Amino acid sequence: MKNLITETKLQLLILVVISVFLGCNRESEDVDVQHFIGKKYSHLLFATEKECIKAQTDPEFFINCAQQLEFMDEKYATIMLTDIMNRAGYSVSGKTITLRADYGPELYEDIVFEIIDEKTLKRMDNGSIWRLQIGDSIWGASN
Repeated sequence: MKNLITETKLQLLILVVISVFLGCNRESEDVDVQHFIGKKYSHLLFATEKECIKAQTDPEFFINCAQQLEFMDEKYATIMLTDIMNRAGYSVSGKTITLRADYGPELYEDIVFEIIDEKTLKRMDNGSIWRLQIGDSIWGASN
């Protein structure tokens, strides 16, 4: 009987330790959605503004200098991949942000970003780096 009580206590202790470990691990990996609201990230298609301007050879057609992602609130973001601003639902889980493809005309499948740090996102399907934009200009993206 004493062995059974000791064994039960040991099992309970192991269960508590595992629960605490998993709980702490999850908290340290999750990023709060509130952190992104109102922030804009840019992926520059040219290294400098001068290079982008030089690429504008046709006065009837503007070549985009960057792609942009802006988090509007805790549920929706806008993303511009070409010249169309697409609305997308999004969710944050662990170190990933998933934009759902059910809103924008250019979004044919979900887009997943890895959160590198508070200023940097990495688009998982093509490896492009998106940097936190400082101010209104895309050339103000943080380095």
